[in-house]
Amino acid sequence: MKTPSVFAAGTLFFVLGSGCSSPDVDFSVREAGTDDGGADVRVETGGGGAGGDGFAPRDADSEDTAVGSGGTAGVVEPDEAGPGECGDGGNGVAGALPCEGGADADDDAAEVPSDSSDDIPPEVKPDSDVDDGAVDAPWDVAADVEEKEACVDETAMAGPVPLDIYFMIDTSTSMSLPVGNGMSGDCDVSIPTFVPAKPSRWCNSVNAVAGYISSSEAKGNRAALGFFAPYPNGSHTCGGSKCAVPSVGLGGLSDVLTGDYSGHAKLLVEANPGGLNWAYPHSGTPTEEALRGLAKFTEANQEPGRIIIGILVTDGAPGGSYGCNLTDAVLKGIAQTHFDKTGIHTFMVGITGSDWTRLENWASYDGAISHDNVDGSCGNGATACHHYNVGNADPTVFRDALMRIQKSVLSCTFQVPVPSSGILDISKVKVEYGSDGSAPEVLQKRASEAACSGPGWYFDDPKDPKFINLCPDTCAVVGIDEHAVISIRIPCEE
Repeated sequence: MKTPSVFAAGTLFFVLGSGCSSPDVDFSVREAGTDDGGADVRVETGGGGAGGDGFAPRDADSEDTAVGSGGTAGVVEPDEAGPGECGDGGNGVAGALPCEGGADADDDAAEVPSDSSDDIPPEVKPDSDVDDGAVDAPWDVAADVEEKEACVDETAMAGPVPLDIYFMIDTSTSMSLPVGNGMSGDCDVSIPTFVPAKPSRWCNSVNAVAGYISSSEAKGNRAALGFFAPYPNGSHTCGGSKCAVPSVGLGGLSDVLTGDYSGHAKLLVEANPGGLNWAYPHSGTPTEEALRGLAKFTEANQEPGRIIIGILVTDGAPGGSYGCNLTDAVLKGIAQTHFDKTGIHTFMVGITGSDWTRLENWASYDGAISHDNVDGSCGNGATACHHYNVGNADPTVFRDALMRIQKSVLSCTFQVPVPSSGILDISKVKVEYGSDGSAPEVLQKRASEAACSGPGWYFDDPKDPKFINLCPDTCAVVGIDEHAVISIRIPCEE
């Protein structure tokens, strides 16, 4: 009879894979039902354990003693448990020991007997090598994690960290190129193909953004939309007050697996005023105002349990009669100060016409996430960079860049769950990285991102952690590993 592998009570266990949208992960502590009369202990979800094998006590006048079949498991329902049926003993005699199932899932489960077959006479003990068809529990006990009082007493799901995005799109007249200037390069989003009606930078960009926010990869995310300059040609500022107010506010995107052009995604496209179809190229390039607006909005809308980022989309150097600061040090400093204060990332997406050296300067603040130069995604030709080159904003290339940005953020950040009872022992967190069946590597805990030197992980806040973050070196490896598995174990305090 197989002995099931029991998941250690009091440990939260995450198994995470990499991908454009991180998969759901399961952490659970399962309560074992009682089995007072048999040799086999089962771990069920909800129902009581199976009744033990019955047996007949040895009769002085007969050597004919046999083991009866084990009882069935209790009813497996979310909140109910039934008793297992007792097995009959040898010669049709009822088993000598009671064969009760477990208590209801909401009640305190009895302790699992360390060896419930000890009281069975040696002649009739079940063979441990016999496969009785029972399904083993799916997780092995973590050898280095001591069993403690459970932090959770129900099965729960720990999904990927949801992402919020504030898109800030350049509305300069050059966005109409190569079709023309200003309104001549404008077009509506093409539904449902997202193939632009005109080959302008603007038409390509709005179709790429619309395709992303309507995709299955954006499931569970939220998005807001802003533009570099107010419409039609209103007053301009350089302190971010205009761009901090989105043209279309933050709202949830598709929650269906196949993607969905409806709800907030449709509003971002069709809102009048405010949507992608309503806007058009018409201005200069007040980059300082756009970056400060991104910083103000994302800071104001940062929420526990979610990650928010800003994405700046531009096709050129800052300019126009706005009186804004044009120097690289100031523009980079806006992103740097914002990240230092909030931990929020600002990503720079460049279209043909951008000065790649300058764009990389703004994007390479300390703590920024870099990526390899795949398919020319580094406009400056470097082997790795912090900006994204999407050429003439071809929707396929642009959308791929948005997917890579999403992956770079979500594949390296994981939520610390809140248990329904008990207290997590955050001093004993264990993080491992494995790939394609290889032996996992235990990652070293670091005090902060600044303390990362090589592989490792760190808390967002060591005193009150909400997220577990991978160090940049580990994040870079995981981000390009399609078979990456990150496991995180968090025991309870004693």
